[in-house]
Amino acid sequence: MSNHVMLATIVRNSYLGSKTANVTTSSSATSKVATSTRPATSTTTNAGSIVFGSTCNYMKIHPWAASGTPTVRVIGWAYCTDISLWIPHLIAEVTMASLRSATTNINGTDLKAAATLTKGAGDAKLFAPSGDNADAYFVVDSQGFELVELHFHAASAGVAVNAHIGDM
Repeated sequence: MSNHVMLATIVRNSYLGSKTANVTTSSSATSKVATSTRPATSTTTNAGSIVFGSTCNYMKIHPWAASGTPTVRVIGWAYCTDISLWIPHLIAEVTMASLRSATTNINGTDLKAAATLTKGAGDAKLFAPSGDNADAYFVVDSQGFELVELHFHAASAGVAVNAHIGDM
């Protein structure tokens, strides 16, 4: 009798970062500083921020935009119980260098996936196909942060954006 070992791949679903409304880009990167207020998603016009609970380790981020080349800053938030502050840490900054031509309706707005990505800062692994045949996405290590924020900014404020997030 021989012993067999079976390996199984755990399927991880993706979820939409802002489920009820897309957010819109701010015209520049908003300063993130320690705060006693828990960070939260903001669907206010030109706010461009999605906040969600961190994954166990790695997460894949699939950004969407209506137009242009928005930049996504991935910020990890850690809570310090000693002084009751949420402390921000930049994980990565990735720009949607070009968008695909096809659109997908998300929360009532036609958005496009990234065709190519460029890394500006931090640590991210980019997965960008050649040509316009598949969506680009990136992977970051959430490093045990309690919350993660995706802050979108672009030269033109008000561009509709969103992202799908998946645990890895």
